[in-house]
Amino acid sequence: MLVETRAGRIRLKARLSDSVHLRVVSTAHGWWQGCCELGLPSHDPFGQEGSNANLLVSNDVVDPSSGSVPHRSQMCRVQKDESAKG
Repeated sequence: MLVETRAGRIRLKARLSDSVHLRVVSTAHGWWQGCCELGLPSHDPFGQEGSNANLLVSNDVVDPSSGSVPHRSQMCRVQKDESAKG
């Protein structure tokens, strides 16, 4: 799937879950990292083909006091990645 905000776009694998509302997207940290033991490739965390959720949030909205980033308050668009295999 492609997940896109005003700040950027990433590619992710999607899975529906009864524990997450249909209008909510939840991502896992470090998904772009490879795992040699499982034969999983890595992805460029800063490239268009990567899956780094940090790219979905602009640095303009970082809290000036704590430095925290509002990952949980970003509107996004989710669509099928037509270039994906399968």
